[in-house]
Amino acid sequence: MPGDHHVVVRLLPKDGHASMLEAELVALATASVASPYCLRFDVAILTDGAGYLLHEAFVDAEAYARHCETAHARRFLDKALPEHVADRVVEVLRPRNGT
Repeated sequence: MPGDHHVVVRLLPKDGHASMLEAELVALATASVASPYCLRFDVAILTDGAGYLLHEAFVDAEAYARHCETAHARRFLDKALPEHVADRVVEVLRPRNGT
């Protein structure tokens, strides 16, 4: 079913890098939803203000894999992530049976 592949990412910025990371995330989200692979890309600030939570939705796992190889995703993963992120947790979600 379309949109059944969801990814949630928790990012904690390095000290002094929050605003730079946020700018990178906004650029990544904008480019991602403009691509044919990503249905949704939300960027939220954690309630304690210490980091960010991303919610990404894709048609399926193959669309997610293709998204990860786009120029904008590669740039973020290869450059912005090591430069600005102190900690990252990635969770891939699947729908409950029948829902």
